[in-house]
Amino acid sequence: MSEEEKFHRIIREKLDSFQPGYSPEDWKKMQRKIKISSFLRFAIPGAVLMMAGLGFYLYNNHEVEIIQQISLESPFVKPENKPETVVQPMSKDTEAAEETDLKKVNPPVIAKEIEASEKNAENFKPETFSNLHINKLASRKLTTTTPKIHPDLLDKEIRYLNASAISMSDKILRVRQLGKTYELTSYQALDRNIEKWKNVVIVCDMTSSMFPYTTQVFDWITENADNTSVKGVVFFTDCDSLGNQTKGKLPGKMFMVKEKNEMQLWDAMFAAISNTENNNDKPENNIEALLYAQKHFPEADEIIMIADNSSPVKDMKHLSKVKKKTHIILCGETYEKDLAFQSDYVQIAKKTNGSIHTLEDDLNNPDNIKEMTVIRVGKIYFQFQKGKFYTTKLIFRP
Repeated sequence: MSEEEKFHRIIREKLDSFQPGYSPEDWKKMQRKIKISSFLRFAIPGAVLMMAGLGFYLYNNHEVEIIQQISLESPFVKPENKPETVVQPMSKDTEAAEETDLKKVNPPVIAKEIEASEKNAENFKPETFSNLHINKLASRKLTTTTPKIHPDLLDKEIRYLNASAISMSDKILRVRQLGKTYELTSYQALDRNIEKWKNVVIVCDMTSSMFPYTTQVFDWITENADNTSVKGVVFFTDCDSLGNQTKGKLPGKMFMVKEKNEMQLWDAMFAAISNTENNNDKPENNIEALLYAQKHFPEADEIIMIADNSSPVKDMKHLSKVKKKTHIILCGETYEKDLAFQSDYVQIAKKTNGSIHTLEDDLNNPDNIKEMTVIRVGKIYFQFQKGKFYTTKLIFRP
C-alpha cells in the first residue's frame, strides 16, 4: 500500500469517528432562515401583482366622474318655489355697513346686443366703473382638488347663483367652493407664469362648462393684489340670457372690469352667469372676445385667454385681426384620443406668437416642440412624436 493510500485511509477513519459539538442555537438560526426564505418566495410576487392591479385600476378609472354634493348653508333654489335663505346672524352695525357698501356698487359693464357688423363693433363704447372702496374678501391658497362636479349639478349651481333672493356673501361662498371642484388649471398656470407676462388683460370663457375654472381667477387676483401687470378682465359668453346663440356673429353681451376691485369682479361675474344659463352651443366665440379686449385695453401688450379645451372656436375667420400676443390657458380635456388640444387654440397661439399652458406644462413655443415631450392634459399624459401629440398609457409623469 502506497504512502498516499495510507494517508487517505487514516483520514477516512478520523472522519468516521468525528462528532461535532451540539448547539441548539444553530437550529434556531436555520429555522429563521427557512421562514424568511418562504416569506420572500410569496411576498415579492404578491407585491408585484398588487402594484399591477392598482395601476390598472387607476388607468381605467381616470375618466370616471364622481358626483359631489357640495354642502353649504343655503339649499338649492327651485324656480317655481320661493327660495329660502339661511343667513348667519350679524350685529346691526355690521348689517348696516354691508348694505351701505353694496348700494355703492355699480352694475357690471355690459356690452349691449348689437348687429353682426364690424362698424357697430368699432363704434361701441362700454360704460366704466366708478371708484369703490370695499375691503377685499379673505381668500385662501388653493392647494387641493376634488372630483369634477357633474354637469347637471353645475346647472343647478348656476340657477342658484342667479336667484335674486340669495345674498352676495352666500353667492361668493358658493363660488369659492365650486372653484375647487375641478383641477386648479387657471390658478396654477397664472401663478406659474405671471412674472413672465407683463402688462396683460385676462379674457375668460364664462360659459357654464368653464364656470369652476374661471372662479379660480378671483382667488389668484385677490392673492396678487399688488401685481400691476393685470390691467383688467373680460368675461365672454356666446349666448344671451334666453339661450339664443351668436352663431358666429357678434356676441349679445360681454362683461368687462378695468379696476382691480374684488366686488366689481364679483358683480361682473354674476352678471355673466345670468347670461349663460341656457347656453347649449359647443363652439365658442373666442376671437370676438380677443378683439373686444384688444380694442378696450389698448394699453395692454399681451392677452391671457382662459379657454375650454373641449370646445372648438366658431369665429376663426377673424383671427387675422388679433394683433396682440395671446397666451392660452386650456382647461380640461378634449375627450378625443390622440388630441391634446383643440387645433383652433394651437392656431391662435402660433398666429399671435403666443403660448399654450395646462395644469402642469407650459408650451412657450408651439411651433418648436421637442421630440418625445410629455405633457399632462386633465388626467391624461400625451407624448409628442413626429409633429403630433399621442395619448399614452402613463399614469404618472416619467
